[in-house]
Amino acid sequence: MAEKIVWINGREQNQLSVFDRGLAYGHGVFETILFRSRKLQLLDLHLQRLEQGLQCLGIEYSLELIQEELERLILNHPALPNGIVKIIITAGDSERGYAWPQPMQSTRILIWSQYDDAQAAQLKQQGAHLLLSSVRLAHQPLLAGIKHLNRLEQILIRREVEQHQCDEALVLDSNEHVIEANSANIFMVHQGQISTPQLHLCGVAGVMRRYLLETFLPFLDFYAEEKIISLSELYQADEVFLTNSIWGVVAAVRLKRANNEAISWSSGSITQKIQQALLRQEV
Repeated sequence: MAEKIVWINGREQNQLSVFDRGLAYGHGVFETILFRSRKLQLLDLHLQRLEQGLQCLGIEYSLELIQEELERLILNHPALPNGIVKIIITAGDSERGYAWPQPMQSTRILIWSQYDDAQAAQLKQQGAHLLLSSVRLAHQPLLAGIKHLNRLEQILIRREVEQHQCDEALVLDSNEHVIEANSANIFMVHQGQISTPQLHLCGVAGVMRRYLLETFLPFLDFYAEEKIISLSELYQADEVFLTNSIWGVVAAVRLKRANNEAISWSSGSITQKIQQALLRQEV
């Protein structure tokens, strides 16, 4: 089995036009989906966010066609092991300039790749060490929540993470409010109350975040609040945990600040209960 399988517009190929607007302008959206036990985890939620992003960016699409190609990709490779499936939809080809003709043919890209879950397993066992990033997320409410292809802020943040040899970054916005981690959403627990940042101005509304808020936490008899969270509030939290659709739930145990001082949190009982219950459930 190859390390990667790439389909473009329903065919197994790996060549893309140089005129594609995803390449030229980041005019597109993507989803990263855990493929486990021959099932795409949380697929409905991923497709709902994909559709939201496509509508936001004015990209022509057929959700039925995307689903059909996902099914064919899996059926055509009956021995496909666990991995990650990435969906990328761009606005397709256009001439030079920001304007694009309507209607136009979007580009559909599916990528299956091998995934070594050793890092996730280690993070779940030891907890994540965070860096307080110096990069501040810009406010753009029109794009807030969706997973568009322009990830330049996240690239700059990841460079800091690598330089400081941390696992993840804590990212603030221009108002110094807590927003998210570099590639995950963030939750805090204080005196038994679970909170997560509002994402109406910037940030990515993760699929696992939504699943916890709407379905899983209520199932466990927990209530979580979306609110504006200051850095000082986060410092005072009893527990902090990160979520994304690949890791699930990971405790954050340490935050390194610019002056090399560190804040520590325990991997507490609420985080552990959520983490363990999620591991037992196929989603």
